[in-house]
Amino acid sequence: MVLIDYVARIKDTNEVFDTTKEEVAKQAGIFDSNYKYRPLPVLIGAGFVIKGLEEALKNMEVGQSKKIEIPPEKAYGERDERLVKLIPESNFRDNNIEPIVGKYVQINNLTGKIVSVSGGRVKVDFNHPLAGKVVEYEVSVVKKVEDEAEKAKEIVYFFTNLEDVEASIVKENNEKIAQLKLKVDLTPNAKSLITETIKKWLSCQKVRFVIEF
Repeated sequence: MVLIDYVARIKDTNEVFDTTKEEVAKQAGIFDSNYKYRPLPVLIGAGFVIKGLEEALKNMEVGQSKKIEIPPEKAYGERDERLVKLIPESNFRDNNIEPIVGKYVQINNLTGKIVSVSGGRVKVDFNHPLAGKVVEYEVSVVKKVEDEAEKAKEIVYFFTNLEDVEASIVKENNEKIAQLKLKVDLTPNAKSLITETIKKWLSCQKVRFVIEF
């Protein structure tokens, strides 16, 4: 596991679409007050980041910075015109959804962007917004995380954006258990993602969530 800082841009337009740096986010107009701007934990091999970035990180040392150009096939995929669908406008009305151009909607567990509304039909693009784009990352490896309890804490942060977590690795009845003490409860989905990641990558048999109110 490493902690990285980065600025990610679309190559053609130089538009910043993601970053771990607060000032850069504000300058680019993508600042989100709900997001904590700090180095991102990346568990190499776990798919935490896009393939091209992960491949580059494997060959970097702590303290090293690099500018990486990543083609679509190792970033967010090529555009697929089969993922652009025409859907009857009545389907949206039946589900109390106002079809507005530019709005993101979720249909059959797929997220898409409405690109047009005409003739009683709604065109929805289910491609990733960055599909087909060459992206550039300016990335720095800030730290390598060795301690297992710290790794568990960073895994919680990756999936929840929560930093106020106490993590420890304990042994009970010949079982290795990751114990996570939090001040808020998590959704079942978040608990499942955290549990499976910790069990696989830290070789724990169990994950215990201790919620303190």
